[in-house]
Amino acid sequence: MLSANGITQWHDKRASSATIYLGYPLTSSAQQMSSYLDSLIVKLEKHATILSQRRLSILGRSMVANSLLLSRVWHNIRVLSPPQSFFQRLRTVIISFLKQKNFPFVKF
Repeated sequence: MLSANGITQWHDKRASSATIYLGYPLTSSAQQMSSYLDSLIVKLEKHATILSQRRLSILGRSMVANSLLLSRVWHNIRVLSPPQSFFQRLRTVIISFLKQKNFPFVKF
C-alpha cells in the first residue's frame, strides 16, 4: 500500500538525517539534530565566504549578515531548540564575516 503511493522509505529515530517538511527539520533524535545543525553551519560558512568577497562597509556587512545569513537561522529556530554550542559556532562565523581583517573585534 505504501509503495503504491510512492512511499519507498521509512524514517524514524534511527535515521541519520532529519526529515525536512515545509523547510523545517523534523528531528526525533539528538544525532539528527546535531547532523542538521552541523550542515546548517557549513552552509552558512560557505555563504559567508562567497559574500565576503564583496567590498561592503561594516553597515553593509551587518545588513547582509542579518538578512541573508541569519535569516536561515531565524527560520529554523522557530521549531528547534539548538544547544549553546551551536550559538557559539554561529557567533564565530558571523564575527569572522563582519570583522574581515580591518575592523576591531565585535562584542556581543
